[in-house]
Amino acid sequence: MRYHELAPAAALGPYVQCYAEFVVLEAPSKPYLHVVIPDGCAHLSYLRPATVPGHSLMFTGPRMVGAEYPMAARQTCWDVKLRPHGLTLLGLQPTAWVDRAEPVGLGLPRLAAALVAGLDGCDDAEDARLVLDKVLGSLLSGAAPIDRLVAEAVSRIEASDGQLAISDVASGLSISERQFQRRFRAAVGLTPKQFSRIRRFRACARNMIAERPEEWGRVATAYGFSDQAHLTREFAALSGRPPTTLERYIALIEHGEVEP
Repeated sequence: MRYHELAPAAALGPYVQCYAEFVVLEAPSKPYLHVVIPDGCAHLSYLRPATVPGHSLMFTGPRMVGAEYPMAARQTCWDVKLRPHGLTLLGLQPTAWVDRAEPVGLGLPRLAAALVAGLDGCDDAEDARLVLDKVLGSLLSGAAPIDRLVAEAVSRIEASDGQLAISDVASGLSISERQFQRRFRAAVGLTPKQFSRIRRFRACARNMIAERPEEWGRVATAYGFSDQAHLTREFAALSGRPPTTLERYIALIEHGEVEP
């Protein structure tokens, strides 16, 4: 398996964090389940060939739990990772999409038709990037503006790997904690606490693709967990697997360029 990320057009940057390509290169010995762990973002995912007819393009809202998707040999997934506050690009209500996934055609038929028609003709990730830039770029003129305060809060939480206290985020932005909670959830779908929890989990998970991974006990200490057992429980809650099991899965994937 191979995974790498690509940057979107600059104009899409406020809404789209990155594009990604995931490819199953060889036939696995048994049906392969692609594990997707929470990242606080919503995703548009195109799978070729589709595993289920009519489901080549899926929209997944922000997740608090991991998900598994069956994939076969030589299947390719091209994915759009929207920024946590970037759902205004699609005109969708974030709170309605938490832990929810559906074929895009059910709610966004024009977008689905344009993306599927373009991506069906792509040969590689660079071709897909051009199609995604064009189709998603056409939505910019009609997109509602993002909440700049929430965008700044997202940046601060991500920079702290989810360890910045929510009260400190609110006070740093000169807003009451109650109002901050309301605006953040409206823009992201998750509460600030949920988002921070996910970002701390992902910061720990980066250890799995490091050239020289740390021992899990040291990782737990570095990211403020009471002990390794606490870290293990958090991995199980958010990914459905303990760190060692998830680490073995990650080791099967060849990682190219990957953002935090």
